[in-house]
Amino acid sequence: MGQNDQLFCIRFTSSNDDSKIYNLGVILLDFKSGRLFNLEVLSTSQSSILISSIDLPPKGISSKIQKTIYEGKHLKVITKTLTDQLKSSIGNEGFREEILHYCETSDNEKVKYLLENVISKAAGVSNHLIDLTLDTITIAEYEKPANSEDSNTSDSQPGSNDPDLTNAITDIPPGSRMVQSKLQLSPVSGVPVSSLSFGSKIVVRLNPSDATTNEVIQTMNLKEEDGNIKPLLAQIHKITHDGMESEIIIKISENIFSKLLEEVNTVKVKTSLAETKSASKKSMNDIEKNIEALKSDSSLFFYAIGIAALVAFGIMLVVFII
Repeated sequence: MGQNDQLFCIRFTSSNDDSKIYNLGVILLDFKSGRLFNLEVLSTSQSSILISSIDLPPKGISSKIQKTIYEGKHLKVITKTLTDQLKSSIGNEGFREEILHYCETSDNEKVKYLLENVISKAAGVSNHLIDLTLDTITIAEYEKPANSEDSNTSDSQPGSNDPDLTNAITDIPPGSRMVQSKLQLSPVSGVPVSSLSFGSKIVVRLNPSDATTNEVIQTMNLKEEDGNIKPLLAQIHKITHDGMESEIIIKISENIFSKLLEEVNTVKVKTSLAETKSASKKSMNDIEKNIEALKSDSSLFFYAIGIAALVAFGIMLVVFII
C-alpha cells in the first residue's frame, strides 16, 4: 500500500499522582501532511484507566475512553480542555510540522515533550509522567473492529439503556473534521438542552479559533461583512445528559462535526433558522406600522422615532449577539 493510506498512530498515557490526574489518548495523523485524522482523549482521577491501555489498538483505546465517559468517570472540564488544546495545537502549522518531524524520525522523547506541554497547560499541573508508543498503521487497519476485552464489554455499559446512545453513531467517521462551535441560545422560544436527543435540529455558530474552523467558515461563506458569523442548522449526532451537564456531538455536514459541553443544560437553544428571521421581520413590521400611525401627530412623531430606534437596536442585539 502507498503512503496515502498510512497514518502515524500516537498512543499515550500520562499521570500525575500528586494531583490524581490521569490521561489516556490516541492521536492519528496523516502520514504525509501531519493533519489530524482522529483524536480520542480522556482525563480522569482514576489511575486504573492506565492499566494495559497503552497496548490496546487504537479502536480499543477509543472504546475504553467512550466507556469511561458513558459511566461518568472522567474529569469533564479537563477532558474537554485537553481535547480542544490538542486539536488547536495540531491545527497550528508550526506545531504540526514539529510533531510530524519527530514522528518521521521515531523520536519518542520529543513527542512526549510536546504532549507534556499541552497536557500541563490543560490540566493546570506540570510534571506528568508520560508513557507513549509511536507507530504507523493503514486506514484499513485502524478501521478494523477492536477485539480487546474493553470493546467486548462495552455492550453492557450503562449507556446501553439510554435511547439517545442506542440510536446514535458512537464514533465520529474517520477523516471527519472537528470544528469549534457554540449553541445559539433562545431564552424565550427555544428548547432546553436537556430535552434534546439524537437527530434533533439545533442552531449553532462556528467559533473562529483554529485553522480548521476558520477554513470551514471561509468555505461555507459564513463570515458577514461586519465580522459576525452566520448561524447554521446542525443535527445532534450524539448527546449524553449527566445531571445538569450535557455533552453534545453535532453533525454540521457529512464530514464536519463539533463537540460541546453544556454545563447548564436547562438553557434553551434555537431549533430553526426561520424562527430568528421571521421573529425579526415581524417585530420590524410592527415598528413600521406604529410609526405610520403616529406620523399624523407631529408632537409625538420624533418621540416615536427614538423609541423605535431603541427597540430595533435591542432586537438586533438579541438576534445577532445572543
